[in-house]
Amino acid sequence: MAVSIDFKKKVQMIDFFAKQVRRKEIGKIDVLKAVFFADRYHILKYGRSVSGDTYYAMKHGPVASGIKNICNLDSARLSKEEIAYVKQFLDIKTNSVHSVSNQDYDAKFFSETDVEALNKSLNLFLSLKRDKIDVAEYSHRFFDWGKKYAPFLPQNENNRIDLDVDEFFNIVKDDYCAEIPQDVRDLNREMINFC
Repeated sequence: MAVSIDFKKKVQMIDFFAKQVRRKEIGKIDVLKAVFFADRYHILKYGRSVSGDTYYAMKHGPVASGIKNICNLDSARLSKEEIAYVKQFLDIKTNSVHSVSNQDYDAKFFSETDVEALNKSLNLFLSLKRDKIDVAEYSHRFFDWGKKYAPFLPQNENNRIDLDVDEFFNIVKDDYCAEIPQDVRDLNREMINFC
């Protein structure tokens, strides 16, 4: 079975973020949040996500399910060929992902706007870390987390419920996406809800 371009792109996203941090190793939750930040920015500005993934609400916030499967090297959800592809670029540890490739992430998988979103997410992620702000808690602020999701997510790490992607468009105080003009966000919200 061939490894799809979409799957390779997800692996390259993870590798991009792992390569940007000290020692080329990043926590799994941090990966999930960095991908969410990039996807949210790209959805609001350009009407599609970078990862093309499906989002769920889980214990630590919004989670791209395919990215989570890669970060966990989930053999029940990944083919042998996909696992072999992951291992060319990433060493999956218990709580982190380490980039093992000596080359840059493979840019051929990303458009200019994808790279813009990846860099926007990276800058946000690094500033949150520098300011010692919990990235999972930060990701909750864009949703009505305490009322809509948290009560329905028992403490089990694997429980999930559908995430309302329309909530990606909520703009909060000091939002990293607030610079995107309202008319652009409204148009992209219509496109996302139409699809």
